[in-house]
Amino acid sequence: MDRRTFLTAAGTGAAALSLGAVTAPAAVAAPTDPRLLKTWFRDTYRSIEAMTTDFGLVTDKIDLSGPGAPVQSTQTSPTNIGCGLWSTVAAAGLGVIRESTMIRALTRTVAAVEKLERHHGFWLNWYDAHDGSVLTQWPGTGDPVRPFLSSVDNAWLVTGLRIAADAAPALRPRIDRILATADWSYFYTPYDPADPVAGPGQLRGGVWTDTDEPTPHHYGALNTEPRMASYLGIADGSLPTDHYWHMLRTMLPEHEQEQKPGGGYVTVDGVRVWNGHYTHCGRKVVPTWGGSMFEALMVPLFVPEQQWSPRAWGVTHHRYVRGQIDHGLREAEYGYWGFSPSNVPEDGYQEYGVDALGMAVDGY
Repeated sequence: MDRRTFLTAAGTGAAALSLGAVTAPAAVAAPTDPRLLKTWFRDTYRSIEAMTTDFGLVTDKIDLSGPGAPVQSTQTSPTNIGCGLWSTVAAAGLGVIRESTMIRALTRTVAAVEKLERHHGFWLNWYDAHDGSVLTQWPGTGDPVRPFLSSVDNAWLVTGLRIAADAAPALRPRIDRILATADWSYFYTPYDPADPVAGPGQLRGGVWTDTDEPTPHHYGALNTEPRMASYLGIADGSLPTDHYWHMLRTMLPEHEQEQKPGGGYVTVDGVRVWNGHYTHCGRKVVPTWGGSMFEALMVPLFVPEQQWSPRAWGVTHHRYVRGQIDHGLREAEYGYWGFSPSNVPEDGYQEYGVDALGMAVDGY
């Protein structure tokens, strides 16, 4: 298949994911005032600016608990850096900062990224945001940090760099040079029809570079954020197009999972695909792994899946959000909805989601 038409074909091949017509909810909330949304964004971007070091990288967090000025953390990751890049472009697009301010910020970050140690064209999971050195000990505890290349975290940095190149064309040659050696096949295990467990045609979670040891797991679930790496690799030609069809809409019906899926087998582009779905609140939906909003909706912030594939991604994104709303407001009666992994005020990181919308038996 022509790679330029891959994603369109993925949409027209929507029989492999089609879930039927969208049913409008009985009551639809009034649209949020765009001025309020812009206020939220402006406040969020102020935190991004406060977390950006003089070196040009966004830190992982900022400590507001002390009596003095906020304290930036030592560590940063590829995802943090990518978020800083696309947030800066968005800030200029919304008029929160001037274009000249955007150019200066992007240039500083790209210069910092050029200095970061890489392996196989990709970035390690943790750096010192203040000087770009690789973290070998965790700040505050001294625990050793093994050097690790994460496929999904690298996807977010590559996404941020591509957005920066589009927003600031003068930076494109430098960004192209940075990305020239990023080959997604490094994370890929080719499909082996004789042994699809060992050769699933999927991306591994990552590789520890001190031993060149890959993770034992692959990212198998389609409706999760690692599909961003899949899109990037298919688009640049380093991954085969049939990789898309080897990711799972649900686990196979004979495997243990959150609920027994409905559906059946279809053949798309010569690949036999289990066209599975879950049912939640009477709606067919393609689940994520843990039932979180982030897994389902991070990718369509950058890839217009719902436009390219309205009968497939368009339907499931809509129903997934309705499922989050129904769970938060009606089933659990929390009074709020939209659950994703996040940092918590007590310090640390916890995973949140809606069990019924995720494949994992214990959910998030």
